[in-house]
Amino acid sequence: MRIAGGTAKRITKRIINFILVIWGVVTLSFCLQVFTGTDPAEMIVRKVNVFATEEQIQAVREELGLDAPFLERYADYIKGVLTGDLGTAITNRQPVIENIKDALPVTCMLVVMAMAWVIIFTVLIAAISVIRKGGIFDNVMRIICIIGICVPSFWLALILLTAFAVQIPIFSVISDGSFKSLILPSAAMAFPIICIAARVLRAAVLNELKSDYVTYARARGFSNAQIVYNCTANTVAGQLSLTSGSNIPVTRLSGYEAAARYGRCGAGRSGPDRRQCCDLPAGLDLLPPP
Repeated sequence: MRIAGGTAKRITKRIINFILVIWGVVTLSFCLQVFTGTDPAEMIVRKVNVFATEEQIQAVREELGLDAPFLERYADYIKGVLTGDLGTAITNRQPVIENIKDALPVTCMLVVMAMAWVIIFTVLIAAISVIRKGGIFDNVMRIICIIGICVPSFWLALILLTAFAVQIPIFSVISDGSFKSLILPSAAMAFPIICIAARVLRAAVLNELKSDYVTYARARGFSNAQIVYNCTANTVAGQLSLTSGSNIPVTRLSGYEAAARYGRCGAGRSGPDRRQCCDLPAGLDLLPPP
């Protein structure tokens, strides 16, 4: 009973913390929108008429409810978030939720493809590194992984774009929506995570090789490669779940960056475009997740 009670308390505490974090992010987004000094009403009117009068701007403020007190606007904003009404984008006068629906599939495709690269290459690199422990491949991969962990995704994306789309034109600079156009951005997203996951999985497999069943397998005549691949298969699910789960926010953020660098019409490109146009409702809602 005590164990069950302790588990219930921990779950309740996690839920409360989650709600507080979401509330904090929503409140911060609202405050950024209010206190940036940019008047959405003026942006809307000036887009149609550069020489608009103050009366015209004030009319739009009243129409949008921007002249209401701070607490009233905050309450309306919270209500809109809870009901899925994120407001209307200034740039195209479309609901923000529709802009998100248009941009999010591309980012999700990049994230899914990047995680596929992570699973494939992590298993291969870790297994070969264990088999060739202390060899050239293991040492080279150690150096590459250390560099890969330190390299920012946006910088790697630019390097890959310059190398394989400009200097060696294997891929196109402009995205055409094909599977081929997803390879470079997903590789830029996956590379740092592969470097982390491969080292974690290598260490886990080496620790697994100390188990009693491995000694028994060697006594029965199984080769080192067979034992390593079996240990990798037994270890990969848990280790990759842990590593990938902890890196999902990083992967999603990298998805925003890669979409922006490669001109993909995803959230990474739509968000900055909206913010550059001072389209705060759409720009803030397309910010990378915390």
